[in-house]
Amino acid sequence: MGLDAPKEVPVSLGTVDQVAPVVAYLCHERCEVSGKLFFAGAGAVREFRSYQSPGYSDTQLTIEDVDRNLAQVLDQAGAEPVAVVDGAMLDSLPRRTYVPQ
Repeated sequence: MGLDAPKEVPVSLGTVDQVAPVVAYLCHERCEVSGKLFFAGAGAVREFRSYQSPGYSDTQLTIEDVDRNLAQVLDQAGAEPVAVVDGAMLDSLPRRTYVPQ
């Protein structure tokens, strides 16, 4: 028995008129923003940031190390933003189907 491909779930992000102001601003000559990732939909705009915890490291990492140190891996104290948003990171983000209204 194989795994079925994940089903895309339609999601409404509002109307084009609720997203267009963000696009227009980012294209405007006065806009000094660069290298940022935004969520725009349903009249809202938010900066999307990715963070990474300090985590745990060992060059000889084992499954037992992961088990014993999972709390440290998940601890967000001291987390820092991921400095570069690259194509590989964007490709790893969950996707939803946009359904215009």
